[in-house]
Amino acid sequence: MSYAKGAAYEQALVRRLKAIGAWVFRAAGSRGPADLVAWYGGRRALIQAKVGGGLGAREAQDLRLAARDLGATAWLVSRTARGHEAWYLVWPELGTPQVYRWPDFAAWLTGKARLP
Repeated sequence: MSYAKGAAYEQALVRRLKAIGAWVFRAAGSRGPADLVAWYGGRRALIQAKVGGGLGAREAQDLRLAARDLGATAWLVSRTARGHEAWYLVWPELGTPQVYRWPDFAAWLTGKARLP
């Protein structure tokens, strides 16, 4: 993924998160475990955004540990070249990985839904 594509995607996510009333910070050019930190009420999420890719084992482990230490959830959001988007809960691990969509994540973050 090019830096420009990744940055544009992160900025689009920031706008979507702010539109639902979440506080959000973007770690521009981050080399840390998360690209975005979002919270709404008592719910906190560390988000790693990827365009056309996924998390390596080390990245996933760093994201899990950061979320655990901060009392947050950790999410990977991945967008394909064709624009399909999937949200994956990385921490806490709930057994079989499940694909979520933006409405699922937004409803969870705002307290309107629970994760299975």
